[in-house]
Amino acid sequence: MRKLLINFIISCLFLFVSCTPLCAIETGGPGTGSPGHWYAVSSFTRSDDDTFTVTDNSFNQAIFIVGRPIRYADTSGTWVYGIVTSYSTGTVDLDGQPMTTAYDTLMQYAEVSRVRQITFIMPGNAVVVDPFSFTYYWQLASANAVRSTWRAATAPTGANLTGNIEINGADLHASEISITAGSTAEFDSSTDIQSANFDIQFGETLTVTVSQVGSAIPGGNELIVSVIFIFP
Repeated sequence: MRKLLINFIISCLFLFVSCTPLCAIETGGPGTGSPGHWYAVSSFTRSDDDTFTVTDNSFNQAIFIVGRPIRYADTSGTWVYGIVTSYSTGTVDLDGQPMTTAYDTLMQYAEVSRVRQITFIMPGNAVVVDPFSFTYYWQLASANAVRSTWRAATAPTGANLTGNIEINGADLHASEISITAGSTAEFDSSTDIQSANFDIQFGETLTVTVSQVGSAIPGGNELIVSVIFIFP
């Protein structure tokens, strides 16, 4: 047992070293088993593009946990996708494609096994790398991007640190993600997902681009970018 533990630690250290200077880490997802069914939400009311309300009871509290994949449809049954980011007394916040008035007819939820996260880590100071940098080749079934989060251990100064996600060369976000000068807080994409570019197919590329860094201090010292997908 001790030998196995030592070998495991060595393997982890090797993985960490091999990730330099860039690492993409994949977590979650359905694996080889079934990702589970989609279940109908009996009643909900849209508040705005990233918020809706449900009856506040123990049933809905259990359903709308943070990280729960959801999808919502228009009258023709065309689905778009999101993920729950908070629940408070019946008010649910989501990240993903906007829940516009066109997409508030139907809603379903699924097991969290439908969620997969890809995390890119760039050690050292961030540098401008735009386009086609940090490339990941998608070798899975089709999936839908619903959120990206960006965090720098060292704050940029003099200018914001900005970037975007590209799926097969097309911008995922309508506006670039911006880490404000002087801040190391995490920034996320909310519902700034472009409907035409949110899905990724087998063999397509997932790319992180950095278009601007701080003019005095670039920022970064481990820039961590995570992209969350939902399998339909």
